[in-house]
This record gives sequence, C-alpha cells and structure tokens, in this order.
Amino acid sequence: MALTNFAGAVAVITGGASGIGLATARALHSRGAHVVLADINDQGLQQAAEQIRLHNPEAPSSVLGIPTDVTIEQQVQALMRQALETFGCIDLVMTSAGVGQGGPIDLFTASEMQTMMNINFMGTYHCVQAALPAMRQQQAGHFVFLSSVAGRRR
Repeated sequence: MALTNFAGAVAVITGGASGIGLATARALHSRGAHVVLADINDQGLQQAAEQIRLHNPEAPSSVLGIPTDVTIEQQVQALMRQALETFGCIDLVMTSAGVGQGGPIDLFTASEMQTMMNINFMGTYHCVQAALPAMRQQQAGHFVFLSSVAGRRR
C-alpha cells in the first residue's frame, strides 16, 4: 500500500543535511511528517533541522537531527533505535546519503571505488537491516533508495 498521507508519519532520511535529502525532508515536514535527519555532517545537519523548523514553524510535526555515518552499522542501528524511541514507529526510510565521481572507471582508484560502495551500497544495506525489524513488527513501512551523488569529472 502506498504511503500518501504523511500527517503523523515518521520518516528517516539519510543524507538529510543537503540536496535531495533536505528537499525531501522539507516537503515531508510541510505535509505533517515527523522527520529524522541523518548525516555525517553534524554542523550541516543541525542547520538543516533548524531551517526546516523555521520554514514551517506552525507544523505539529517534529524534526530530529542525528549525526550518523551510514558506513558504520552500529551508528545506523542507533539512528533507527532513536527514531523508534522518540516517535514509536518508522514509516519511511529514504537513503539519500551518497557520493559519486564521474569519468572512466579505469581512472578510479580502488580506494575511491571502495568509498563509493561503502556509502552508497553498504549504507543502504545498513539502513534496511536496521529498520526492517520495526517495520515487520508494525506490519507497515516503506523504503526509498537514492544516491544523491555529486558527480565530479577528472
């Protein structure tokens, strides 16, 4: 079943300090969703949370910013646990934390490729693994997988 009414819904958004994650958080909050922003950029995360609150100060929903490195499984587990403890459920997880690099693959170093895999793939895996038990227990929940990657050419 599609999630179309966001009033009171709880959305966890990685990469929430900027880009697609922040834009989605703003839109969901303006539609009444409680938003849990996660990002490795702690300062940007707090600024984004405040920006969302100021954009819609009359909203009955909440905004919570939790510094999270999606490559670290324990941090993602703590993120989902805090979302559950604060709001009681997780209705939507959007993984928009991501990095990217444009150009021919033969110009990527193994280290650069590993970093992209750790953030874009394993970060998403950690989010699904951490949120799925709660969604199964509540018999509802949705995932949206994105990589808000900023391409860079060499």
